[in-house]
Amino acid sequence: MKIKKIVGACIAVASMALMSVAAQAAVYSVESVNANGAKVNDTVSVKVFAEPNDGQSENINGFAVKVSYDPAILEPVADGVDATDAARYATSAASAATNSKGVYVADIVDGTDGKKAVAIAWADKAPITVTGKSELVSVSFKVLSIDQSSTTLGITVVDSAESSTAKGTNTVKDGGISFKVDVLLGDVNLDGSVTVSDIPWVVQHVTSVKTLTGDNFLAGDLNGDGKVTAADIPYIVVIITGN
Repeated sequence: MKIKKIVGACIAVASMALMSVAAQAAVYSVESVNANGAKVNDTVSVKVFAEPNDGQSENINGFAVKVSYDPAILEPVADGVDATDAARYATSAASAATNSKGVYVADIVDGTDGKKAVAIAWADKAPITVTGKSELVSVSFKVLSIDQSSTTLGITVVDSAESSTAKGTNTVKDGGISFKVDVLLGDVNLDGSVTVSDIPWVVQHVTSVKTLTGDNFLAGDLNGDGKVTAADIPYIVVIITGN
């Protein structure tokens, strides 16, 4: 794919700029977003950050990261095109990839465990200076499903070029998107109250008689693990009995 070829070119440009400097010691992270009230087909944006891991400033000449996502829940939204006229699935921060002399691409690639990833690469001979936690790019996703209360966004550093003299390796911090819908937990049949009549709905879902989706699913996930299982039934009983 295009990204695989250009990522290498990006890092090559950055490596030429750094010459003999090889230390890499920054923290790359993707934020956690509370998409309270988000609905299917809404767009949610998340930011990708970099920060020095030694508390000092850092000059970054290039980075290539992957932001992994669940394609059953999210779909990246293109933001214009890159130098090859191909869709670019990330928006640059003012301090980073807006430099017209740099190489900047963001493409969709296959991930692991059924996931996809937005692979983002930027490089320039003129570095960006990072002091503290600084936004590099943001990625926008269209919401395809809110059947789960949250979804994880992982981040992997493919390569990078920093001017740090500190010895160390890049570290990463995953993020995610949480969906909070105004439903009454335990009111699985959505009749406005939590009663014993809600329990069969969970049982039928667990036994595959029928599948809970949307608000029914969210109301049935009482323990917040992103699933509706038999483990949620005791929580309904507690609500009904008050103890």
